[in-house]
Amino acid sequence: MLLLLPFIVFLGHFSLLEGKIYERCELANQLQYRFGLPLHEVAVLLCIAQHTSDFNTAFSNSDSHGIFQISDAFWCDKTGGFGGACGLSCARLRDNDIADDVLCVRKIHAEHQRLSGDGFTAWQAYGAYCRQDAAQYLNGCAAGNAAVALKTSQSVSYYQNRIPPVTIPATIPSRITPSYYPTQIQTRGKIYQRCELAQELYYTHKMPMQQIPTWVCIAKHESSFNTAAVGRLNADGSADHGLFQISDLFWCSHDAREGGKGCRASCSQFLDSNISDDVQCIKKIYREHKQISGDGFNAWTVYQRNCRNQGYEQVANCFKNSVQISQPTYQQPNSIGFTNQRIITPTSNPYYRPPPPLLTYQPQPKQDLSPYQGNPFLRPHYSAQPQANALVTATAKKGYTQYTHPFSQAGKVYKRCELAQELHFSHKFPMQDIATWVCIAEHESSFNTAAVGRLNADGSADHGLFQISDLYWCGHDGLKAKGCNLACDHLLDGDITDDVECIKTIHKEHTRLSGDGFTAWTVYPLHCKNRRADEVAACFDSNTISSIKDVVKAPAKPQPKPRGKIYQRCELAQDLYYKHKIPMQQIPTWVCIAEHESSFNTAAVGRLNSDGSLDHGLFQISDLYWCSHGNGGGKACSIECDRLLDADIADDVKCVKTIYDEHTRISGDGFTAWTVYPLHCKNRRADEVANCFNSTLTPPITELIRAPKPKPRGKIYQRCELAQDLYYKHKMPMQQIPTWVCIAEHESSFNTAAVGRLNSDGSLDHGLFQISDLYWCSHGNGGGKACNIECDRFLDADIADDVKCVKTIYDEHTRISGDGFNAWTVYPGHCKHQSLAKLSDCFQGNEIIEADHQQQTLPKLEKHHENVVETSASHRYSARQTAGK
Repeated sequence: MLLLLPFIVFLGHFSLLEGKIYERCELANQLQYRFGLPLHEVAVLLCIAQHTSDFNTAFSNSDSHGIFQISDAFWCDKTGGFGGACGLSCARLRDNDIADDVLCVRKIHAEHQRLSGDGFTAWQAYGAYCRQDAAQYLNGCAAGNAAVALKTSQSVSYYQNRIPPVTIPATIPSRITPSYYPTQIQTRGKIYQRCELAQELYYTHKMPMQQIPTWVCIAKHESSFNTAAVGRLNADGSADHGLFQISDLFWCSHDAREGGKGCRASCSQFLDSNISDDVQCIKKIYREHKQISGDGFNAWTVYQRNCRNQGYEQVANCFKNSVQISQPTYQQPNSIGFTNQRIITPTSNPYYRPPPPLLTYQPQPKQDLSPYQGNPFLRPHYSAQPQANALVTATAKKGYTQYTHPFSQAGKVYKRCELAQELHFSHKFPMQDIATWVCIAEHESSFNTAAVGRLNADGSADHGLFQISDLYWCGHDGLKAKGCNLACDHLLDGDITDDVECIKTIHKEHTRLSGDGFTAWTVYPLHCKNRRADEVAACFDSNTISSIKDVVKAPAKPQPKPRGKIYQRCELAQDLYYKHKIPMQQIPTWVCIAEHESSFNTAAVGRLNSDGSLDHGLFQISDLYWCSHGNGGGKACSIECDRLLDADIADDVKCVKTIYDEHTRISGDGFTAWTVYPLHCKNRRADEVANCFNSTLTPPITELIRAPKPKPRGKIYQRCELAQDLYYKHKMPMQQIPTWVCIAEHESSFNTAAVGRLNSDGSLDHGLFQISDLYWCSHGNGGGKACNIECDRFLDADIADDVKCVKTIYDEHTRISGDGFNAWTVYPGHCKHQSLAKLSDCFQGNEIIEADHQQQTLPKLEKHHENVVETSASHRYSARQTAGK
């Protein structure tokens, strides 16, 4: 996001480069005639320029530069290099030639158009001044009519990521004849229409029909159907290209020496109007990710959020009047009737199916609901009318085939007792669960078997009496799929046998995950928890009631609430150590957690969790996973939550040990299970509770409470000193030395004692190469985590430990991404492609020459990029895990 101020206070400094202050109409003419911008964009940019720089090209306000106040946070390089997403120095934005500014504005606009639908939202001044009234900034200028510009800005989607034509009227003075053309003009892209893309993918590129809706959705959300789109906001500095936003990190290259990477293609090939190269590449990406995750579309981040479970109905209207798109036919440009358009031939379309009609249900005739007699339940079993075809009924209509599902007229609305009886007698549900299932059906669907819920934020829909999600449990287009191996349409008829089998599967799975299978339904915690069998007793006759008298009881008298207590700080520390045998080095942390979680109150109950769960007792143990509210205990700690609220903390201690052990297994630090730990309780020392113990009675504490260790003495390396140390002493390959030296410079300024504390997750980075304590080192005695070492050992002057650990990190990230240096965030922006020549002054012998010769004799990165594809197989959008550095 550009950091642009709505009000300009001229406190910024001006560049020493020669700048210029434009007249408003002069700038309008430049933008329209020299750079070919449409009038409504010219008007908006005039407004932005006035409110951010007052038309001054040399204006610089701290971190924004030039006439359009472009930020150096992402877009330009304030150090004088060619960095940032625009690939230019910020100083070039402050001279009197605005060609660089306009090119950069195009990139910013295109990227924000892709992200938000309006590219000008990158400037704060736009929302405050320019969104509605920009047309007035063209008043009095020859560039165009303000009313037309305003009308255009209201009716046309801004910019659309297109490449505007450059036209030069003969009346424009020669001094503003174009001297600069944007680089994008070299490749002519196009913006597809949705149906045009669907038809081309199917007829020309032979993509499977069931994939077409997903590919169309991905193209829409990635590039707005623009084949020339280039996305440049990736944190690793990579860019995404074309209709499907293919990344240059793994799949295409900008340099012929890089071998084309995974798709063996130049990235510019993806920016033209011919998408054959794009399709070949996305097929390869799809296959690769299907092997990794089982679903090749996972390579695109928009898939999970916007494009999952796309059905044929999404593109059905594109094939109603089908067209056959043949290969382009070309003639000589000067021949009569020259055309390069595709030949379009109408054909019949066997795939068209209009969206299914809204389901309407006739009320069932009233059944004889005479008093219950024996078995099974009070209503006759529903029997659907047989269909001519078990799957579909085809009807000829206007030249295409219409498909109707046999289930489309078979829903029903249950009565409460009717459902209770069917669940118990027909589907053999335990009586103690009936009340809960009836409650879920009531709150999820109002007892309507044909209900379809479509308000989920992820775009999924819920189906039937129990609102079963198509995200995990049922499939579309009549296919039996996903967790319940059935079609979602089967959940909408009047027969709930399929529904019951599926909810049993869901309940079983969630019982395994959380200990309570009903948590799969969001209405359960708020409305249906702790339902009792006697709530449906009125639905059953006396014979049935007597047969289940062991389940249906009169409500038990409420148990008296347990009496809790409030601990004193030292009282808790002593209790944990002497009575519950907690190790002394953990006591300060447990005391801190108890203080911040419950204020030492054993009867505390926390009720602010967004998921409706509650936290209980001294250590605020959650009922989501660890304790239950039913008799007999349950969940992971096998305990009733009420037992955590009394004055006896033996149960609490036993449970927190279980939680601690589980999270130690997961993350390496069991205390991370408590949210207060990183902010308040991390790195607590035994001497913080020293005043709670008598040293004569507690010998172990005298060993733990010592004077703090002296901080290790570090050193600051010289550049050549480090290069020589890495090569001669630590035997690092010469080809890697320039990169390691660069990383050390940008991470720690060559300081072995540096500690980085700015990570948003609270972790710290240590030493010369800034190794994180999140995964690689620990703060306890005896070392730990992946490098099996204490973090303090990275802060001394001996870098042997550091080198051993960075080799471990490098190897792990080479396995994950194909390039082990990706573990360091400074690598893509500053240290990639380091040359051996940069160390020529550090070595007097032939080391550089020999290493350079070895590097030249290797295949030009071919083997490296094959490994990238085979082992990483990672598009930018893959769910790859980067384990920190």
